[in-house]
Amino acid sequence: MRIGLVGSRLYENKKKIKDFIFKLKQEHGTDTIIVSGGCKDGADKYAKKYALELGLQYEEYPPFHEVHNLYCVLPEAVYGKPYSIKYFFVRNKQIAQRSDYVVAFIPDGVVAKGSLSTIKYAEKFNKKTIIIDWFLYFVYTYIWIYKHNGEMVMKNTKLTSVKILENLYSRFKLATVNTKMTLQKLTNRSIDLYLEDEHFRDEIETSQKLIESGSNF
Repeated sequence: MRIGLVGSRLYENKKKIKDFIFKLKQEHGTDTIIVSGGCKDGADKYAKKYALELGLQYEEYPPFHEVHNLYCVLPEAVYGKPYSIKYFFVRNKQIAQRSDYVVAFIPDGVVAKGSLSTIKYAEKFNKKTIIIDWFLYFVYTYIWIYKHNGEMVMKNTKLTSVKILENLYSRFKLATVNTKMTLQKLTNRSIDLYLEDEHFRDEIETSQKLIESGSNF
């Protein structure tokens, strides 16, 4: 299994990353390959540190303006180029392409553009994605095309954000780790059921199980 581990440069909960990698080793063995971008700070730094310390395979895909190192899979000739911001996006795409899952460690309140770019690439490639330590799940506005009655139709999604209880989201991630279900799918299908299924709507409206700081979620 190939796991892309990315995250904010500001991420400093190294215990959570170590525990996550240790659990991967327990469940999937030393055939697990950790894929990362090799940033020297934050989540990338700890992904590399603990992947190697715990005896997992490790692959690195830094931007092409960085220096080639022992863990780079691509040939040395592609590195050492003049600095260009476009190489960050190339890196993000490479990590997404070469991973079965992409996991992003992002502190609450931090917008990690590079990590979110990698997540978006992964979703484009139909890879499973997980965001850890981020209580706001953002549904990005983008235009997508699909076939409807034989015609190509343009459709806009809605940009929004919602707060999700940490424990609830953790349970959801565990329950869906080996499925194709995503939070985006769950959100859209739940809204559809709410609008179309009267019994489902009644259950949702009367549910009082989720209470956080005096507010019903």
